[in-house]
Amino acid sequence: MSGYACFQGDTWGYDRGGIWVSNGCAARFQLGPNEPEARSLDLESSGVVKRQRGVVLPLTTAPSPDDLPLQVPTPARAPTQIVVCESKQYARTFCAAEVSSHVELRKKLSSAACRFNKTWGYDFEAVWVSEGCRAEFAVY
Repeated sequence: MSGYACFQGDTWGYDRGGIWVSNGCAARFQLGPNEPEARSLDLESSGVVKRQRGVVLPLTTAPSPDDLPLQVPTPARAPTQIVVCESKQYARTFCAAEVSSHVELRKKLSSAACRFNKTWGYDFEAVWVSEGCRAEFAVY
């Protein structure tokens, strides 16, 4: 469904309140056992997500004060920097960045996987990529 990879605990997850997606993950989730009559749900991260009837659905408008967000995949403020970082010859590459809070993968640009803490990560001075990952990152 998506050009972005979906990895449990990184770009999607679930709890008692429902399912959440972030960082461009879009996927079809099956609700219940692996049977032909099981219900499925398509989710794509594109903003604030909302708990509703045990599952999480994207909102097209800002939530009301009564809404309890399960997860907000994108922060309220804009990124301070956009960095494109590429692993050349599958080696770890560091790309300068002034990180004050966190980094989000905005768009994967390679056919190689980009998985947080495996093929990409960051510290307060740089974003790093490895194993062929090439992506656009939002720095906050």
